[in-house]
Amino acid sequence: MQSGQATALLTQAATQSGAPGRMESLAATSAATRDETRSLAQDVFGRRIFAPFLRFESAEDEEAFRKREAEAHKYIEAQLARGTPEGNLNAGGGMLGHMLDAHAHGAGDSPEFMPRWNALAEKLERQRAAMHAAGQSTEECDRNLVASVRQYLKEKARLSEAEITALLAKAANPLDAVKPFLGKGHASRSLDEAAVIIMDTARTKPEELPRVEAVGDDPKPDIPMTVDPDALRARLKAAGIVTGDNTEAAVGHGLPRQKLAGKPGHGLAG
Repeated sequence: MQSGQATALLTQAATQSGAPGRMESLAATSAATRDETRSLAQDVFGRRIFAPFLRFESAEDEEAFRKREAEAHKYIEAQLARGTPEGNLNAGGGMLGHMLDAHAHGAGDSPEFMPRWNALAEKLERQRAAMHAAGQSTEECDRNLVASVRQYLKEKARLSEAEITALLAKAANPLDAVKPFLGKGHASRSLDEAAVIIMDTARTKPEELPRVEAVGDDPKPDIPMTVDPDALRARLKAAGIVTGDNTEAAVGHGLPRQKLAGKPGHGLAG
């Protein structure tokens, strides 16, 4: 079920059940958000499950990320310590915000990323619906999520402020705006780049070959443009994608096996 549909159904059910039912729903969803957030925080900040996948453009980039990471961890722990539905919701939103930051730096390559993201996002949406039904504010969580989504779309998707604003205006909630980008980690981006390079190279005409015409035959058309394997291999290497010697297999027979060169970067210390 889509998050928007789930939210609407939960809100309707809570409203119809009256005040006692709304408070019970709020308590249950708040506890679920708290438990999911606490478990994920232990894995991300303690076990550092995404650290092997993180990549940074520079030392300054890593330093800025580490600072945001420490601030996010501190905020999440402080909100959980409040022991209130609002605190649990804020902590869950803060955890998702940090996951977006980590995803922009390669964490999406982890097989654990999307399952953990989906589990927390679903619980957060259920609690938001329950809080709205109970007449409680989610303003702080919503505001922080919008800020995190804006930063993610700017860094990950390279969108302008106007484009981000338009995208958010169309979304039922801020998290919907990032869904198209969450499935693409560093590996899939590299494969996309390889496909673009191959298509671009295929449009590049190699050196003119001599034309041979048989006497008495009609003139033959120009030899069609093809891919220069050496040029293709060089362009893939420049993009950080290492191929074997059989690069010719990329033309007409699918891509050869690739291994991602992957920048060494700086993983977070475990």
